[in-house]
Amino acid sequence: MKMFPKLNKGTSLIRDIYKPSFKKPWLFLIIGGTVAIIILIKFPPYPSSVKTPIYKIYLTKADEFYQQGDLMKARDAYLDFIERFPSSPELNRAYYQLANTFKEMGLPERAIFFYEKINNQKLSYYCESRYQLAECYYQIGQIKKATQIAKKAIKNFPESKRIYNFYLILANSLLNDGKKDKAAAFYYKIIKNSADDSLLQKTYFKLADLCFKEKKYSEAIIYYSKLVNEYPGDELQQEALFYLIRCYLARDQIEQALSILSTFTGKYSSNTFFSRALLACGESLLNKKEYKRALEVFKEAEKYSPEDPYIRLETKKEVARVYLLQKNYPEAAKLYEEILRDYPYSKDEEKIYFNLGELYLKMGEYHKAADIFKMFVHSFPLSPLVFSAYFNLGESYIGEGYLFKAADTFDYILKNSSSKDDVKKALLKISDIYMRTGLWKKATIFLKKALYYVNEKTGFQIKVNLAKSYIAQRNFSSAEKITSEIFKNIPNDHSSIWQIIDLADMFYSLGKRELAFDIYQKAGKLKSLNKKDKRWLFVLFKMGNLQKSKGKINLTIKIYQQILGLSEKYSDPEVSKLREKVLLLLADIYYRSKKNYKRALSLYLKALEEYPESEDTAWCIYQIGNCYRKKGLLKLAEKYYKKLEDKFPDALWTKISGVIL
Repeated sequence: MKMFPKLNKGTSLIRDIYKPSFKKPWLFLIIGGTVAIIILIKFPPYPSSVKTPIYKIYLTKADEFYQQGDLMKARDAYLDFIERFPSSPELNRAYYQLANTFKEMGLPERAIFFYEKINNQKLSYYCESRYQLAECYYQIGQIKKATQIAKKAIKNFPESKRIYNFYLILANSLLNDGKKDKAAAFYYKIIKNSADDSLLQKTYFKLADLCFKEKKYSEAIIYYSKLVNEYPGDELQQEALFYLIRCYLARDQIEQALSILSTFTGKYSSNTFFSRALLACGESLLNKKEYKRALEVFKEAEKYSPEDPYIRLETKKEVARVYLLQKNYPEAAKLYEEILRDYPYSKDEEKIYFNLGELYLKMGEYHKAADIFKMFVHSFPLSPLVFSAYFNLGESYIGEGYLFKAADTFDYILKNSSSKDDVKKALLKISDIYMRTGLWKKATIFLKKALYYVNEKTGFQIKVNLAKSYIAQRNFSSAEKITSEIFKNIPNDHSSIWQIIDLADMFYSLGKRELAFDIYQKAGKLKSLNKKDKRWLFVLFKMGNLQKSKGKINLTIKIYQQILGLSEKYSDPEVSKLREKVLLLLADIYYRSKKNYKRALSLYLKALEEYPESEDTAWCIYQIGNCYRKKGLLKLAEKYYKKLEDKFPDALWTKISGVIL
């Protein structure tokens, strides 16, 4: 006992308590209560229940919100958990679930922040978090970062069920970098080894899409068909159906495309992709000018998606396009008016306004066209079509008869457009207005400015108009000079030559007949002139008359004979009248100038045969009699003089022939 002094002391204290002198009630109570508490703690009468840690209650509640799809409450609950329990062993799981919540909310940047916080590779969900993180990076366009994560995951978790998902990210990244063959190799590997239907669908679609863009339509058809036939009910299948149709259309197999669509009618006909496929078929028919069938298909597309504003809008636009190609302008305008009324903020609004204005121009509804184009230039001042709209506004004013208002509009283009083509076109429009109004000096100014924007080969029309302006101003020397320049670079076409002949006509009408003759002669030598054009006969007639007036009889005869040779096959009344006139003129030349009565007689007889009811018939019969008389054939002369007397008793030539008789 000496070795345990404290124990001895305690024992003696207990003994002292039981002494009569130490028996105090309060002391007994204290000691007894303490002993009782110790006994109850050490040896409870029933087992104690395990209390749930408070952090688990918070996390469970957040999980419940997430599972119920209440993402806003789930987000708030996870954030509250992270703030309250920063040292919790479940902190990584809270980060993971919060990141998933943000991803499902369409906030990949926020999701990335919390996925990146997960730092324990031993966690069961760590690999999944890496996959979701890579997807988020890919989603926001940080493909390089997504690829790095995928490569690292493939190395660290080769047995993961997500391994082929990482391969898909890697393949998509390679495709994005233009490494199509390497990407395709990964797609084939996934298809060969993965059993995940969702992953296989994405892979087939990517592979099909790659083939489609590479115009390998036969291969694309195989993969799209696999999606359509083996994975029913999936959204990708509906999109695959659309692109499958596009493949057949690209191969010009419209009937096959329509046949496939008819097979899926009812199953997907309420889907947007089905109507889009019909629109694509209609467009192909339209390009083949099968307008009636195209209209039928477009109406089917609208029928299957009556509530889809996109389909309704696109259908109306395509139907309007059909009417435009059919030149059914009123119906096309009606549809454009409906589109602008029902879809005022469509992406093609400015283009539709522009098209509608052009339709009004074509229909001659110039006031409506002017209103549309005035609205256009006010509402779309930055549109690439704005100066085209100003040109059309000017044309609308011209149609309404407001020529100088149109000139002001073109002048605005002249001062504000930086396009050389616009400036040249505006100069020509203004000069044309001044030519039409007879303001030749002003027209000349603008035409000369326009010459700065063309070269020798392309300035033909401007030079022709400039020559016309000079002729109208009687500035013949300038007109002759520029006409000579025109002959150096005449376009090799029939219409251009006639513009030069028109210049010669202007010279001719203003007395410059020698100059006109030279131009006619030069034009006649050009190979591209079609001498069968009846207008050339009248040019030759002017040339013949000019030579006749100068006393050049042989040249006159040659030109008149040319006219007779060219006019034989015409049934045109104008040509017929000209031919009759030339026959008589040529006969008169042989009779009077050449004294060649035989040749004159044959021409008069031909004129009488071809034009027996002509107003010049009396003269023709009289001259036939004169020809016979000059030849000494008096009986035949008498015959025609008497014929003249019988048929035209009151004619002047009858009275003269009576004297001769």
